Amino acid sequence: MSFLVFVIPVFSIEFHTPLYTYSFVAIFFAAVFCTERHRRPLFVFAVIAVILKVVTGWIMIETLNQITQVVIVIFFIVIFQLLSHIVRQQRITPRVILEAINGYLLLGLGFSVLVGLAMRIGEQAFSFPAEAGGVIIHHDFIYFAFVTMSTLGYGEIVSLTPTAKSLSILMSVTGQLYLAVLIALLAGKYVAFWLARENSHSK
Repeated sequence: MSFLVFVIPVFSIEFHTPLYTYSFVAIFFAAVFCTERHRRPLFVFAVIAVILKVVTGWIMIETLNQITQVVIVIFFIVIFQLLSHIVRQQRITPRVILEAINGYLLLGLGFSVLVGLAMRIGEQAFSFPAEAGGVIIHHDFIYFAFVTMSTLGYGEIVSLTPTAKSLSILMSVTGQLYLAVLIALLAGKYVAFWLARENSHSK
């Protein structure tokens, strides 16, 4: 994930598409293998998504490319599985905290896919400043997703259509609820665990 967000932008734009594709595939499969339930069907969906992604890269059919983006949205099911696993934990360990951080990062990556899908369906959904040569790269989608989730909002990217505005609202509300609810839940469980442990030692 760090490679995808921080390292790939250093490379020239012509290398971005394959690097983003391979990085997303690696993250996709890693997230699937981290799930406890429904691992096999999710793995099948992941393989289908990867095959479609490779095929669309070869033959460049726009309709097939849109279908690929829809299939990749299955990624959100994987994120939900991970979050369910985190919520069910009774003992909060450093591993659970890392899983919660990964869940937030995966959520932002999933939203970046939705932003890209919105741009493919309607090219005027967002007003992205184009890179050199008039190209909008996937890093712009990742950037917008995390900036919106954190409600930072520099203002250089604007939602133009009703669908894009609704997606922006969904990202900002989800990002804040994630931090407010999930992190508060983990903190409460952590405090309760140590209080129970201290009480057991004092008896």
